[in-house]
Amino acid sequence: MKLHFRTRDIGVENDYPAIGWMPSLPSGAEKLWRKFGPLGAAEYPQIVVAGDGKKWRMYLEGLDSGRTDSPAGVGGRVIRMSLYLEGDKTEAGQIVATLADFIVNFLVDGEQDWFKSAFSDLIKPGDPFNWRRNGTAAQLTAAEAILARLIQHPPQTINAVEMSPGWATGKTKAGAEKFAKICLAILEGRLKGTALSLSSMTLNDLPKARSIDSSILAVMSSRPDERERSFPIPVERESPRPPVKRPGCTPPSGPAETGSPEVDPTHSKLKAFFLAAVALSVTLLVALFIRSCVNGKERPPQTNANDVIIQTNVNTDEFQGKIPGTADAPKR
Repeated sequence: MKLHFRTRDIGVENDYPAIGWMPSLPSGAEKLWRKFGPLGAAEYPQIVVAGDGKKWRMYLEGLDSGRTDSPAGVGGRVIRMSLYLEGDKTEAGQIVATLADFIVNFLVDGEQDWFKSAFSDLIKPGDPFNWRRNGTAAQLTAAEAILARLIQHPPQTINAVEMSPGWATGKTKAGAEKFAKICLAILEGRLKGTALSLSSMTLNDLPKARSIDSSILAVMSSRPDERERSFPIPVERESPRPPVKRPGCTPPSGPAETGSPEVDPTHSKLKAFFLAAVALSVTLLVALFIRSCVNGKERPPQTNANDVIIQTNVNTDEFQGKIPGTADAPKR
């Protein structure tokens, strides 16, 4: 499991953009939440969880770091924390308590005493600036310390029953526990898709969010007065199974057949018409050939009145001996 965090330090020159994410985020990671645009806002409580059945990613925003931007530590604006985590489904159990506390207590009631104490012990004024200046090694050390603290979060109980995907709720305690159940199922690889609760999103924004990400399975609104509702989700089709290799058999070189091949009826009709045409043409040619042969043997030659008939005397002596007493045929 890996963790990346973003916070700020005291002083205007050390604001969130100046400090940035530490360590730097993987390529394309920010698209997980930025693609929803104005439905979410930085520094406000929100969460996005996504998984493909094997690996997962999670974005947590708006946590109180237990610090303010006042040099004296008294007064001033609260310094927030943003977390990006990614891991394997086998690691879900290590982060489930943090997930449940964030959703059920922080998003609904604003309660985050545990987070404030955990972060304030790990991050002192001047630390974010020094980590940024000292490079990746110092940032990795800080991120690993924060992750270790999250894994130590006291166990949390989620009382809700298992929820089916395709479900949305307002920001209520009961709704948050059901939402947490779906988030946990995504982390554990039992569901594939996305669950989110964005700081400016209502359930009226659900069609827009789903047009951006069709894999959305669950949504918790930013408003507590919205009722639960369900929505259809696309059904994932199974990919064709690969051919089974058997000892002594050579696997086919082409794609595996999953059943009877589908036949295009139009193609079949054209093929039948073509074969019939070829057969008819061959039959006609054979008939014409036979007729011409028969006519050539039985039909006597025809002459016209204007034709000149030349009579030729055949010398039979060339084929058999001369008959005594016969005269020689005149030579031409």
